[in-house]
Amino acid sequence: MNTESKLYHSKDVVVRLLLNVIIYCDMTKDDYLMNLYGKCENVDGYYRDGCVWDNEIDSYDTSTVQVNYDNGTLLTYTMNTNLPYEGQFISFLGEKGRIDIRLMNGQPWEVKYPIEIRIIEDMKTSRIYTMKCDEGGHGGADVRVKDLIFKPDVKDIFQRRAGSRAGIITSLMGGVARESIETGGKIKIKDMVDFKTYWKG
Repeated sequence: MNTESKLYHSKDVVVRLLLNVIIYCDMTKDDYLMNLYGKCENVDGYYRDGCVWDNEIDSYDTSTVQVNYDNGTLLTYTMNTNLPYEGQFISFLGEKGRIDIRLMNGQPWEVKYPIEIRIIEDMKTSRIYTMKCDEGGHGGADVRVKDLIFKPDVKDIFQRRAGSRAGIITSLMGGVARESIETGGKIKIKDMVDFKTYWKG
């Protein structure tokens, strides 16, 4: 790769698919992406000027984590960062049924409803609900989150506002997950902090 090229090679997204198709995006030709990343590199120190597949980069492209809560709840989380489109699959499995949520974003095909929710009751009856996203980042969620943080008069009717304690636990979970992957061992968060990691509510 020519380091003297005028292109920001780190800002060029190249994804090789199974069909040997190459998706190429020159971020220097996108004002939004350049304003978001390129023009503020000297401020945040986040220089995307290297090959993402370099052996020296130790970020995980694919990872799976299992979390066991004290109340018996089991969480399985899988992340894939090198895919031709974005999205999420979220499932809740309980004693009386299951909820499956599919969030589609950036896929190379048109969808009428980017959010699909399937509710299965008693493992027999299935109902599907579809939703459209609002305008703005993350389907309009960015604005709502900022309002909850910076506007004290905004009512949190769905109890989405999280405190610093929840943020600490979440951050610890990510750090512990990485350490568990690297060591191959099981780690308990409650052995790392001096406050209760669970509560009844």
